[in-house]
Amino acid sequence: MSYSEIDPMEKIFKFGQLLEKSDVCNRTQEIKTLKKWVASSGRGVVFGPRRFGKTSILKNVILTDFKKTHKEKGFAFYCDLFQVKSLEDFRIRFQEALEIGLSEKATFSRFVESIKEYLSGFQVQMEFDPLTSHPILSLKGGGKDPVKTVHALFKAIQNLSQDHATLLILDEFQDIVAVDGLESKLREELQSLTRTSVILSGSKNHVLREMIQNERRPFYAFGSDLSFGPIPSEEWLGYLQERFAPHKIRIHLPEVQLICSLMGDVPNAIQEYCSWIVQASEPCTLTETILKNHLSDLLKQKSSRYHERLREFSEKESRILLAIAVDQPVASIGSTAFITKTQVSATAVRAATERLINQGVLDRDVSGVRITDPLFRLFLVQHARNVFA
Repeated sequence: MSYSEIDPMEKIFKFGQLLEKSDVCNRTQEIKTLKKWVASSGRGVVFGPRRFGKTSILKNVILTDFKKTHKEKGFAFYCDLFQVKSLEDFRIRFQEALEIGLSEKATFSRFVESIKEYLSGFQVQMEFDPLTSHPILSLKGGGKDPVKTVHALFKAIQNLSQDHATLLILDEFQDIVAVDGLESKLREELQSLTRTSVILSGSKNHVLREMIQNERRPFYAFGSDLSFGPIPSEEWLGYLQERFAPHKIRIHLPEVQLICSLMGDVPNAIQEYCSWIVQASEPCTLTETILKNHLSDLLKQKSSRYHERLREFSEKESRILLAIAVDQPVASIGSTAFITKTQVSATAVRAATERLINQGVLDRDVSGVRITDPLFRLFLVQHARNVFA
């Protein structure tokens, strides 16, 4: 992929934020697959660890392109379900998603009248943002029972889909398991959206795969699968060269491979590391020594934040994190060797590990358990030298 069409002054490394399409490294095949799903009113499930760019692709590529394609006759809805706590919490988030999706089309007052027939059970009101003058549409009513209101909201999408192209994205979908009965309720509602493209996405792969692959679960065999894996170093080469070039910093494939390895192939971490290199480096050709020196300085700069973060965990959790950081991926947290290293009981290790996975501190894949943030992991490795000496 060539990035030469981007303004040199805008070729910067971005992290900790949603990326625009021009800032995404590769993901060509993933985007192609997602667009095929959307074009055919298909259903799909997107897997991938945190900080791998799923949300950036879904919101700033798929959602944006859908809106451009269906300027007059399409509605797109995006709902983030991260740590959803209750059915009422889901109702609030889902209703806000619909209000935002509808507001983006509410360019004139007649729009309200034109969609009322699709929103039976709700009063449609439109106001204007005093700062931007953009229309803000809100739905009133729907009843006091969240179950009935959720059903009415899905019915509204179903009604809209009869005359308009519709796209629904539910991000961090696996977190609905924390709400009793919500899985079966949503399966029932999504089954009714026969003319709507539906994409479910999540970062806790083990939970999401259990939902999709377990025959006893409501979402068994739902849609097609798409996994966001590591981006090959060869794909990063051109991307990094384009962004280092304005700063007269040169890089070759072996050093790109080293960056990817040190950052655990996590795109967000690669962006952060490279942003630091731009700030800290003079014009040069990057070498292994230069890269490791920059990494050491970056970890020093972040050490106070990481020390504070480590203090948030109990003593047992801290020992478990340190042991995982040193040995990751840990294929079996219940192994004698791992339990011995942590000096924590097997029961406590299992409970703490599940808790830390649910908090997003740890991740579990087919290879085992690992620290989610590779920079935090490198900090822990340094700290572990004193603990396990």
